[in-house]
This record gives sequence, C-alpha cells and structure tokens, in this order.
Amino acid sequence: MSRKRKDALAKIVNLIPTMDRHLERILANPEHSSRNKWKAEALGWIHQMEAMIPHVGKKTAAEWQARIDKWRATLEAIPDAE
Repeated sequence: MSRKRKDALAKIVNLIPTMDRHLERILANPEHSSRNKWKAEALGWIHQMEAMIPHVGKKTAAEWQARIDKWRATLEAIPDAE
C-alpha cells in the first residue's frame, strides 16, 4: 500500500511532542515506577516513525532517520527499572 508523502510526514511530526515528553519524563525521573512503560511506548513510536520513512523521500528520510537514531540511542542507553 502506498502512502502519500504528506501523510507520512504528518504522522512522524505528530509523534514528536509525545516522544519528547516521554524522553523528558524518563530522564527527569530515573527511579519512577512507570519508566519502563514510558520507554516501551517511546520505542513503539520510533517503530511507527520508521515505518513511515520509506514514504517521505530519500533526502527527508535520511534526515528523519538520523533524528530517530538519536532517540533510539538515548532510550537504549537507559537501563530498565528494577
């Protein structure tokens, strides 16, 4: 199924505020009981964004993939709560 570039970009852009809010929560509250849940949700949104990458064009895809890779690296560096 093909997806319009505009729709794919909108999907990615709409996830940014929620992604940023969860990252802020995780980093500001390292001992919070919901940290693992927030991390799992953020990784799910990354997966959704990556599914849109093939539909945004090559140059735009490279720019978004770099941003997504930074988010993923940040999340993967955070240990799971015990």
